[in-house]
Amino acid sequence: MSVSEQRRREAITEMILAETSGRPRDLSDGLVHVRERNPGDRSQPAHREGPPYAGVMRCVTLGAGAIVTAEAEHMEWTRGVYEGLDRDGVFDPVQTGEAARYWARHGFRVFGPFPRFSGSSGSVRKVAVPEGYVIRVVGPDVTAKVDHKKFHNGLNPEREGVRPTRFAACAYAAGSSLVLASPVGMAAVCADSDALWQIGIDVDEAHQGRGLGLALASVAAAETLSQGRVPYWGATNSNIRSHRTALGAGLIPSYVEVLIRPA
Repeated sequence: MSVSEQRRREAITEMILAETSGRPRDLSDGLVHVRERNPGDRSQPAHREGPPYAGVMRCVTLGAGAIVTAEAEHMEWTRGVYEGLDRDGVFDPVQTGEAARYWARHGFRVFGPFPRFSGSSGSVRKVAVPEGYVIRVVGPDVTAKVDHKKFHNGLNPEREGVRPTRFAACAYAAGSSLVLASPVGMAAVCADSDALWQIGIDVDEAHQGRGLGLALASVAAAETLSQGRVPYWGATNSNIRSHRTALGAGLIPSYVEVLIRPA
């Protein structure tokens, strides 16, 4: 199977609209829209799985305008802070700082702005595996036996109940017994929704700087596409190495978001 560029864009757009209670034009008319979050939208197929945080707020843009969403009890504050702004104003440190102070009083922490990347069959690149390594795609039966602390970015036990790992691209030293060897790098893929599968990657410190992470990302993205799903990737603003890996594997900048999580 393959995933077209049009389908990649559709999957990202559908997810954002489901998670912000937005309308299709909200992401294309170049304006900032403040929308009241409808908790019932969690049942939409495009909505990603995850904890249903009370008082959820999100600011998201595809690059034109932006959507800011919050649940009913927080709409007065949200409108007061965000209505009338342009796209850049929504993500300005002044607004983010105001949001951080407000949500801290409610037991939440603000994260972002975060860049997000995604790929299609036309964008993802095949990357050569560095000399001295082999990469194998393995199932959840293998990843369940791996040290989750060692690969915490790829294997997070807290998410397994709602966003299960579908498979992982694992790197091993060439010539080692794959039955007995522990991986030295891993790109695990979890099903955040039926359409969007997220890649999380870790490489053992002793094996970093050799291009192994890039090769793992490429294999994981290609395998995701072969199963008809859209691979996507998240990183903090400051994680330049992660940005380079995503871009090198052919994952393209897709949206930017600010979100909250329990403090």
